[in-house]
Amino acid sequence: MAMLQYNEICAALRRLVQSAASLTADAVGSDLLSVGSNRLFQVGDTVILTDSEGHTETHTVVELVGLTGVRLDGPVVGSFTVAGGAEVQRLPALLPDLHWVGQGQPGLGPQPVEGRLPCVIVQPAAMEQPLAAGTNCAYQQNYHCLVYYVQRARPGKTASVELMDQVAELFDLLMADPYLGGTAWYAQVVRVDPAPPALTRLREGGLEVVGAEIEVVAQLLTLVS
Repeated sequence: MAMLQYNEICAALRRLVQSAASLTADAVGSDLLSVGSNRLFQVGDTVILTDSEGHTETHTVVELVGLTGVRLDGPVVGSFTVAGGAEVQRLPALLPDLHWVGQGQPGLGPQPVEGRLPCVIVQPAAMEQPLAAGTNCAYQQNYHCLVYYVQRARPGKTASVELMDQVAELFDLLMADPYLGGTAWYAQVVRVDPAPPALTRLREGGLEVVGAEIEVVAQLLTLVS
């Protein structure tokens, strides 16, 4: 396993924003799905299984088993495998209006322009390995990630209120799973900035956008082999 887990943490955040979790075991003929964490789901949810080849299958959640099991209303008919990138997603998604979820810095790479808004961009930030938290048997890593919600600027008295309502929904979603799909020992939101400099720079570059920056810290504890 790689020592630096940035891509895994950011991928889990992107899935969480899309109300999805990766399977950790193949789902073939069973009604019990295994995921890294089932905290995103509730009994009665409609969910859809997907994979990288475009296969889909819809079910209803009837039971949450422990911290990692999601029992469905019937056995999975198709074959959804970890190797095939299988995921399970809530329907409808908790942020159904998103047009794009990406990774990087706002203003670099694919731009959040017409047709891509509203969007969420996950940006890796600092990683810390506190010396005082380490031992000869384990070490701790704290991954800071910035999650940007970006939408088109709109006129009107209620525009700011509506924006903060959307940011609040994203905040709640990011706090829904403290295990971050099984990638973290513990994760939580630590800061919300409703006027981040990164979006100010986008506006200065001519993009009429508004949004917020949400900082998430994911803590990993790894045993030394």
